[in-house]
Amino acid sequence: MIQKMKLESGTIQAFAWIFLCLAMILTSASDMLSLAAAMSGSKVIEELTPAEKQSMIQELMAEGDRYVDEKNYNLANAAYESIFLLDANHQGASERIDRLKKRMMKEGKSETDLVTRVYDSEIDMRVRTYLKQAKEFMENGKLGQARLALQKLLLINPLHDEAAKLYRELESSGAAQ
Repeated sequence: MIQKMKLESGTIQAFAWIFLCLAMILTSASDMLSLAAAMSGSKVIEELTPAEKQSMIQELMAEGDRYVDEKNYNLANAAYESIFLLDANHQGASERIDRLKKRMMKEGKSETDLVTRVYDSEIDMRVRTYLKQAKEFMENGKLGQARLALQKLLLINPLHDEAAKLYRELESSGAAQ
């Protein structure tokens, strides 16, 4: 069961960063390309079958567990949190996040440590990667994948003008839906 947490100074900001940087932290750029390719043409998360979602959830759970074993808690948390994009009420992900936070507390680490190592250069690299992917997908007519890349970019940097413009163009054309 998820325990209620007492909000401490900085915790709210930490959670905001977790959700804004979630897409950035998930995996390497090559893994993200593989994920996008696995989306079968113009499929987006909303269009995945239950079996496809379950398969992705299992992969994310295993990835998170591997990161916990490696004591890479940022990536473990990101993998578990990303499960909620596929299943907002996933009990297993909630339980693993609770265990991760307990383990961190035993090791003398706070929840804010989950986001304090997010560097500006890393954010900029992810933004550039997603923008490049989106443009390439658009050029190749893979509008659903372009839309997904832009959504990830806008999660990281909601004020990115070029990405917002491209996303509005995709949405207004209706081609990526």
